[in-house]
Parts: sequence; structure tokens; C-alpha cells
Amino acid sequence: MDFTEPEHIEHWLGQLSQLESTHTAKIPSFLKPFHISTLALTMRRNNAAYLNLPEETESFAITMNLYQAAGVYAPREVNRSRNGYIPVELIREESNVDYFADELVRILKDAIPNSFIAKDVHTMFLEIIGNCFHHSGEVGGIYGSVCAQVWPNGQKMQVVINDIGMGIRKSLGQNAHLSEELRSKNCCALATEYGISGKLGHGHSGYGLFIARELIQQNNGMLALISGDELFYFSSNTQTQKKISAPWSGTLLVLELNTDRPVDISKIYKDMPLPEGFSHDDFLN
Repeated sequence: MDFTEPEHIEHWLGQLSQLESTHTAKIPSFLKPFHISTLALTMRRNNAAYLNLPEETESFAITMNLYQAAGVYAPREVNRSRNGYIPVELIREESNVDYFADELVRILKDAIPNSFIAKDVHTMFLEIIGNCFHHSGEVGGIYGSVCAQVWPNGQKMQVVINDIGMGIRKSLGQNAHLSEELRSKNCCALATEYGISGKLGHGHSGYGLFIARELIQQNNGMLALISGDELFYFSSNTQTQKKISAPWSGTLLVLELNTDRPVDISKIYKDMPLPEGFSHDDFLN
């Protein structure tokens, strides 16, 4: 199974833009978490009243909780086992951030069982999901969404975290020390560098996206980060930074990992300078 390409994500965001203006879009026959998650938030943002999907995708969309997350009527109910996937769930309260981080750690441990992915990965997800609140964007009490799926036969998994906040460029712009870099760099690529935060030292370590990128590099996986009209794509053999024609109002993070390649984040943070206010105990299992 191949990784999702940046063109696939950019094309889908274009379809969502078309959906907002014409109420129609071309739905892929093979839906992934990034399709489900962004479609749900787009429908919430536009107060959509209904969703009419092709028959071949309807059952999967129901299983992945798309209708409920989008705030529209589901044509029928299905039984959910939650084995191998996390249906799209809306981020509504900051008190639930720990729950979402636990769920993502659970699916990672199930998919890649021989890996060291407990407290250190939990901390990474806490910071990334916490950004949904720190970026101060919400629609009807919704700040973002989380979704994930494992494809055992394809030996891949995808994790998606997205929000409808102010976006990375505006968030990093709150840090005066980053002004010069923001003038010349892609803000999404910059956000994956160590210690980069709009509010460094105020409960933000700049740790989350940096560790996510290091995790992907160790696993030979894929990371895509989109905010506004800027896209950063990173994989074992490709790195892309570009402007896109159909912006995402907020921040969209897509991670894809090889489930046949164990990961050990302890190797990443052992040699990493500690963020202010953190100790090595914060990242031990």
C-alpha cells in the first residue's frame, strides 16, 4: 500500500472548497481518515443539513462516525468494534485531550506492538491536540477532530488531527523571535523544527510536531502538515513545501506509519535538549 501523496490531499481540499460553494463534490471510493475528518469539520463549519454519499462508501462512513460528527442524520446504524480504527471524534473540551491521546497511543501499540510508544508518544499527542484549544478557533463549541485507521494487509496506518483555529502562521506570529523566519519560510515546515512555538515557555514546549516528524523519519513513514494555503510534506524519499490553491482554515496533520517497522522514540528524546520546565522523567514509560 502506497503512502498518501500531497497531490491527493490538495485535490481533496479542493473538493471541500467546491462543496462549500456548490454543495457538491467528488467523493473518493476509498475513504481515509483525512477525508472523513476534514469533511466532518467542513460540514459543521457550514451548518450542513444533510449528507448524500455514494452507496459504496456509505457503510464505511457510518462506521467511522462521519454522519454524527458532521451533525447530520445517518441513514442507518452499524455495529462498531473500534478494532483497528478510531472513528472521527470531535474535540469539544480541553478536559478530553488526555482521552484522545490515550486512544491514539492504544491504536499505535496495537498496530506496532513491539515498539516503545507509551508515555513519550502520549506527551507528543497531548501537545498536538492541545493546540486545538490554544489556537482559539471553534465552531459551535467544536475545536477540531481526531481520526485513525490501520490497514493490516497494507501494513500502514493513518492518524489525523485537525483543528479550525487561527492557523500555524498566525500562531507562530505571536512569537516575535520568529518574525524573520516566518518572512522567508513555509510556516508548516518551520513548525516541525525543535522548540518552535508561538507561546514557547507558556505551557508550550515546541515538542509535539518535532517529535512527530522524528517518529516519521525513524519509521520511514509520511507526515503532511497543512495550514491556510501552506503545505509541508515529509517522507523517506520526498520533502515538499508549497502553496496550495484550496486552503484549510485551521491546521491539518496527517501521519502515516509502516506497521511492520517498530519505532522507539526513546532514541529520539534521549539526546534531545529538554524544553524549559521538563525533566527526563516526563518522557519515560
